[in-house]
Amino acid sequence: PATFSIPASLFASGFTFVEVIASIIFGTLVTNVALLANSHAGAKYGIPFAVYARSAFGCEGAKFAAASRGVIAVLWLSFQMWQGAYAFIMGLNALVPGANTWINLWPPNILSLGQLLSFAGVAIIHAALVIYGLFRFSKVPMFVLAAICSIGLIGLWIWSIQNLGVVNFNKAANDLLRSSNAQPIDRDNPGWVILVVLKGTNVIVSNWSTMILNMSDISRYAKTQRAQMIGQTVGINLSMLVTALAGVAGAIASVHV
Repeated sequence: PATFSIPASLFASGFTFVEVIASIIFGTLVTNVALLANSHAGAKYGIPFAVYARSAFGCEGAKFAAASRGVIAVLWLSFQMWQGAYAFIMGLNALVPGANTWINLWPPNILSLGQLLSFAGVAIIHAALVIYGLFRFSKVPMFVLAAICSIGLIGLWIWSIQNLGVVNFNKAANDLLRSSNAQPIDRDNPGWVILVVLKGTNVIVSNWSTMILNMSDISRYAKTQRAQMIGQTVGINLSMLVTALAGVAGAIASVHV
């Protein structure tokens, strides 16, 4: 969910359509380089991050480094669950009007029972995946999940193009900027280009900060160094670009619904 919403949030910072697209592309490339750099030791020596961290922090310092990453993981997972629960309850609200506001628990309109149950359901699913581990599932559910995600992406693209048309995305993005409370970027400032590059790149890279840090935990299972490099370069860049661009397209199209 974060890959959909975080790149689109750049519009709220006053970014234009072209600047958002450039940030996605550049940020994805920076992310890929960081992932490959941290994956090297895992694939070469078969070690997880907690062991890899000893090279920089020592045996005792690595304990702090390994434990502190849990803070980042908690923040990352909480945001993912919040976005997933929000998407679920809004979809349910479209089918069952009023589900989003069913039984107000925390007035005024801060938290409803429907929202709480939605979040609890998403949290339980995440907990089950963490406890049992993805490796215990057969390949069939993985292919099913990939198919569902692909269908959702294709559906979002079709819906966005039907609402706007391919040539109207740039104009619609400008309409989004005018209709929102976005803080405009001072383009009279000589350093505005650097600000846009740093801010846009940070937003995209931060979405993958946890994976960048922990990548040796996964890359240690790679058969060869070449396999993990090709797999991540193709998989990360392609999936990130397609998903982020779909989120941007959906955000723009939603203004004209």
